[in-house]
Amino acid sequence: MQRLSVKVGFAILIISYLASFIISYLLIPAGSYTLEEYLISPAFIAVQGTFSVSMLLLTLLLSRIQGFKIREFGFDWGIRRIALGAALGFGMFLLERTGYHLLQDYIGESQLQRALIEAARSEQGLVVMLLVGAVLAPVSEEVYFRGYMLTAISDKLGVKAGILLSSAYFAAVHFDMKAFIPIFFLGTILAYVYARTSSIAIVIVAHTVINSTTFLLSYLGMEV
Repeated sequence: MQRLSVKVGFAILIISYLASFIISYLLIPAGSYTLEEYLISPAFIAVQGTFSVSMLLLTLLLSRIQGFKIREFGFDWGIRRIALGAALGFGMFLLERTGYHLLQDYIGESQLQRALIEAARSEQGLVVMLLVGAVLAPVSEEVYFRGYMLTAISDKLGVKAGILLSSAYFAAVHFDMKAFIPIFFLGTILAYVYARTSSIAIVIVAHTVINSTTFLLSYLGMEV
């Protein structure tokens, strides 16, 4: 019997976006920041933090209401699973960066992704990027996209469809067409690993390693 509703999952994302839009409207007057300034500002942390925390809390709360216990997500932080997640993350980082640069010749570079990477070159920017991109985003996105949506779609349509559809959804809601293929690729691997292990800890660690490695290398002046 299906316990997690796909429609409720869509509602979680919509409500989270609305909450972040409200915070953005309240904190950021029109034209007050360039993109580069915004990405290293406290306002960016507030907006993205609102989105991530809202999505995480709503996912856990509404899952529990539907009879899906929090422990079923697989929050098992054993050393072995952390090590597996770290190894997976480093491998995925290398694959993603290689594929991303190869795709640039055909579809061009995502300006948003480049701006995020460049933002980490300063100390302030690195702190912001690590907080938002290596802590808040991995935890909230993995719990929502892999823990909730993958499970909900798999229960309804099967695991293969769940992996592909949840990964396409993950890539689409980044609203960055030039980054769609790399994000879909990463999402598919993370979804497959979660489907096989039922461990949200492994995929959170992997996601964290991918993002933090990108930002740290950028801060060190390396081309990524």
